[in-house]
Amino acid sequence: MPDWDLRRVSLLVSLLVGAYALAVFLGQAHGASADQRLATWPTIMGMRKVFDFPDARRAGLSLEILGIDGDALYRLDCHTWRYEQDRDFDYSGDFECRLVPLYGKEMYSTLLTDNPRQSRDWESRGRFLVQELRGRCADYPEYGRVRTFRLRGMRLRLELSNVRVVRSIDNATRGPWVLSSFRLLVSAEPDVDARGAIAERVGAAAPPPECGPGYRAN
Repeated sequence: MPDWDLRRVSLLVSLLVGAYALAVFLGQAHGASADQRLATWPTIMGMRKVFDFPDARRAGLSLEILGIDGDALYRLDCHTWRYEQDRDFDYSGDFECRLVPLYGKEMYSTLLTDNPRQSRDWESRGRFLVQELRGRCADYPEYGRVRTFRLRGMRLRLELSNVRVVRSIDNATRGPWVLSSFRLLVSAEPDVDARGAIAERVGAAAPPPECGPGYRAN
């Protein structure tokens, strides 16, 4: 092959490699690799469950999200900061939920995180603090009583209602109020456009400081 043909082939290969590297870099910069953005996930079976917790100090649940074939795909575990029986997760909220897959191990302690570089268990909107559940903070989009998570082909919704608080410093942040009782609605439905491996970042701005020191997406 003539030298000029070799140079043209070499240049073409260099351009292709550079384009691929740029695509991967841009994907990572947005919190997802190219593989994550193109991934397809097993389809879940829609579900809706309601749980009443008359004593919020003992609030806890473990709920499986099933696939359309009836096999369990994910498990949603929710507990309070008092719970110490999970060696893989440090619950630090007045009420906190984590989501884990049942078909493989992950680098994330909860799929509800939207931080691709998660280093702490509390780095997700799955953690509810009592300050976020009172007054106007309770109705703040995606950081109050109602939170939605889009990931892995599904849309998961956590909604707290009938929230009652009493004065006490016996809470997760040692503030003046403690969660007394509440109702939790959990719903999940298929969402083919939710392709990320972890929760998408929400468009809502971070709530004001009066809503407490909870996790806020950057």
